Amino acid sequence: MQGFAEERGLPFAPSEVYAKGGEGGLELAEKVLEALALPHAYRPLYPLEAPLEEKVEAIATRVYGAEGVEWSEEPKKSPEGRQEGGVRGSPVVMAKAATSLSDNPRLRGRPRGFTVRVTDLRCRLGAGFVVVYMGGIETLPGLPKVPQALGIDVDEEGRIRGMDY
Repeated sequence: MQGFAEERGLPFAPSEVYAKGGEGGLELAEKVLEALALPHAYRPLYPLEAPLEEKVEAIATRVYGAEGVEWSEEPKKSPEGRQEGGVRGSPVVMAKAATSLSDNPRLRGRPRGFTVRVTDLRCRLGAGFVVVYMGGIETLPGLPKVPQALGIDVDEEGRIRGMDY
């Protein structure tokens, strides 16, 4: 990764937050702040004041490559769908299949010729965004195939093994 960035004159810093906590992300945070100061570094995908449907359409078509968005009835009826309670000025987070930019986990990667289906909406206004659920998405914590907890044990002397920081 570092070579890729350097060849293109892009800023690069490792993220070592897992190993070093917050201190392991300081160099990367500084690089991000430097990049944000560049005049061309950030262009919003949509205005925050835009209607929710326009925000979802922009993400689905311009980022995911969808041809369009289909809304089921439930999200339209919800307070979020009616854009009540501070939703209008909030950014959108899309919850979708982990293996695809569509709502269909069998369409791997960035498929073509698909429409995404919005099935639910949830305000997370404390965090400052609206979650848009696509398809039959399950919202579980992001865990690896083999959780680290399976490698943790306590030996005869009461020492914990397998929690390397």
